[in-house]
Amino acid sequence: STLSSNDAKVVDGKATPLGSFPHVKRAGDFLYVSGTSSRRPDNTIAGAELDSTS
Repeated sequence: STLSSNDAKVVDGKATPLGSFPHVKRAGDFLYVSGTSSRRPDNTIAGAELDSTS
C-alpha cells in the first residue's frame, strides 16, 4: 500500500513496536523508518537464549 502525505503504518507480520511508534511515517516528501532490531514477529529476540540454571 502507498502512504499519503503525513501518513503512518505498522507493517503486518513484523515485530510489534515497543512504543507508540509506527514502522514507517511519511511527512511530505520524507519517509522516516523506525529503528529495527533482532526482534522476530512473535517479539522474541533472535540469537537470545534463556539460561534456566540459577
